[in-house]
Amino acid sequence: MNSLEHYKKEFMLRLADVSELIDKTNKATVLIIQQLPDSDNFIPIIPYIRESISAIICFVEIGDIDMLDFVIKNSKGTIDKIILDIDRKRENSEQIINAVYELTDNSSVGVYSDLDMWGSASVDFISCIEKRLNGKKILLTGNSFITPRIVLKLLTNNADLYFWEHDYQKGVFKLDNQTEIEIKSKKVEVINNIQSKHFDLLVGTSILKKSVDNWSIYSDTTFDGIFDIGLNNFNKTFIANATKKGSRIYRFDNRAGISSVVLNLMETDFLINNNLGKVFIKDIPVVSGGVMAEEGSVVVDNAFNPNVVLGVSNGEGLFKTEISETDIRNIEIIRSLIS
Repeated sequence: MNSLEHYKKEFMLRLADVSELIDKTNKATVLIIQQLPDSDNFIPIIPYIRESISAIICFVEIGDIDMLDFVIKNSKGTIDKIILDIDRKRENSEQIINAVYELTDNSSVGVYSDLDMWGSASVDFISCIEKRLNGKKILLTGNSFITPRIVLKLLTNNADLYFWEHDYQKGVFKLDNQTEIEIKSKKVEVINNIQSKHFDLLVGTSILKKSVDNWSIYSDTTFDGIFDIGLNNFNKTFIANATKKGSRIYRFDNRAGISSVVLNLMETDFLINNNLGKVFIKDIPVVSGGVMAEEGSVVVDNAFNPNVVLGVSNGEGLFKTEISETDIRNIEIIRSLIS
């Protein structure tokens, strides 16, 4: 049995697990196709399935297109929706993304940014543990595709950020292989020496590689909490010594982030397919779900099965603040039909 056959077998076992949970939970099923973040890694990963609040989630992490045809064909009948990681983080990202579209009905594919999810969910993870990030002194190490995403969300939380000069690179960060951004903020400080300093937090942002590998640089520095966000940022010596000095050390768990992606896409699908629309009831335009309505349209929760009148459109995407006698009459007609 060659290596690819091994991963195919693993994937079929995961699908069997999904089928078993379908019978027990009656939840929707989702396949998330993720790209491996390391461009030099082509070995597939077939993680165990997860049951979230909204769905049963199956995963495949790939570095090329060799398994895609097998995965997508065998998912039919078991998987309700495919969710594709569309980040341009690998040299062959475009090939992977295009191959998924070619092998599927486009309507069954949802898309997300794994990097956006990673960056945003990681700050939520830190915030839930630390309770408050406002005014926290945070040293960030590493510079990867998730670094600018983490920086922006930490700044939104009004944290005070510190960078080593070699990591900061004049504030220029890569979002992916195509896009760079420059971040300038009075809340960001570049440092060259951290001896005898205290930081509330240390956050490692490299992806699957060390951003801290020399304990001696940090031996006279203290941190209340240390977070390995990009994974594999800290070596055993650093972890052991930091623990002895009283630091709390965490490794990011992205399950909540993945679940939120799935829930958001499922809710959006439901909104578009079941609520988005416009009908006429007794010649009155009734809209819902994001339709840009003409002035005087009655806006409801669901145009096809209304339960609540939300207001009257001003024709510019907002509700009227002052309604006319005609508007009042139209609202009363719709409400009477609802009741």
